[in-house]
Amino acid sequence: MWCFEKALERSPYPLVDPSFLPPLQVFHESIGIIPYLEKHCRSLKDLSERKTKSLDEEEKRQVEKALKNIRIFVCHRETDQRFRVYSLTNDVAENLKFRDRDGTDLSLVDYFKQHYNHEIQFKNLPCLQISRSRPCYLPMELCMVCDGQKFLGKLSQEQTAKMLKLGCQRPIERRDTINRFMKGDDGPTR
Repeated sequence: MWCFEKALERSPYPLVDPSFLPPLQVFHESIGIIPYLEKHCRSLKDLSERKTKSLDEEEKRQVEKALKNIRIFVCHRETDQRFRVYSLTNDVAENLKFRDRDGTDLSLVDYFKQHYNHEIQFKNLPCLQISRSRPCYLPMELCMVCDGQKFLGKLSQEQTAKMLKLGCQRPIERRDTINRFMKGDDGPTR
């Protein structure tokens, strides 16, 4: 949606149409990644129930598109850190291995079991890659979408209709809002 801002000025004309009302915007809600994908990807409506089946290539493309550049936070430890999702891993969580600080090879599933006492449930899903420069993986089930970030994707027809309905004001309500603004202490006529 486009938004044009107009300045309010005194006018000798009786009909002033100040378009000062902010445009409606859509924001992400703070939910887990698995429920988020179930809501935003049509083919993944039953994702939380398929703990043993991995994603096919088309589903993986949908997930990557839905999560690209989304800011997330982790829920397995106390931190205020926020991360941006850059991509998905090529391998599923149970096949991912990395070197820890001691230089020993460790599987991702074992790492979360040892360090956080968390058994990864969705071992069949790829992990989120949160760094461009080095491997840094987070299992999807331990991540949540940060609230307050704009939704940049395309809305469905149903969602668009709902937004238009929310944004439309009856003429009488709009007139009353404009009059309150014009007569207010901080209005343009003061």
